[in-house]
Amino acid sequence: MTVPTLTYFNGRGKAEIIRLILTYLKIEFKDERLTAGVPEELRARLPYAQVPLYQDGEITLAQSAAISRYIANKHNFAGANAVEKALVDAVVDSVADVIAPFRAATDDAAKLKYKNETLPKFVGRWEANLKANGGQYFVGSGYTWGDLCIYYGLFFLHSSGLAEELKQFPTLSAFYTAIESIPQIAAYLQARPVTAF
Repeated sequence: MTVPTLTYFNGRGKAEIIRLILTYLKIEFKDERLTAGVPEELRARLPYAQVPLYQDGEITLAQSAAISRYIANKHNFAGANAVEKALVDAVVDSVADVIAPFRAATDDAAKLKYKNETLPKFVGRWEANLKANGGQYFVGSGYTWGDLCIYYGLFFLHSSGLAEELKQFPTLSAFYTAIESIPQIAAYLQARPVTAF
């Protein structure tokens, strides 16, 4: 059996959710981190001229969401049936609704609006949806890649200076801590290189 290879820059960025999924599923993989840009030899092989790139023998795949979804589906981590898979996809898509406005808020007024209006609105929905499903998982009765996407969204907000604002969501706070306490995730986070992004 070949060991899959994930190629990306030496940072979390668009590859981190893939790393978290592989780690959670205990799939051994080669974490190929580019430190000097994308070599021309590699660029010529990239389906969309950008990384991340995932290769696992039977497939060479680009685009972080497609890679994540492929791994989740292949390893039964996307939901138990078609309805759950659709709900998980909705959870995954919701992360962009939280992160994109944060990145777009470039002046003080926009940052304040994000902090006081956008974040409570969308993260409040996460809190409500998590509670409605029992408080432990977003969909179904076990973790899916959607849970890891929400975790990574929360990690992004924590590391962007919004940890205090997130304290108003106790169910999400417990969820965040629970994900970080999963043994293989905890070990990965402890060993993860410190990077600029």
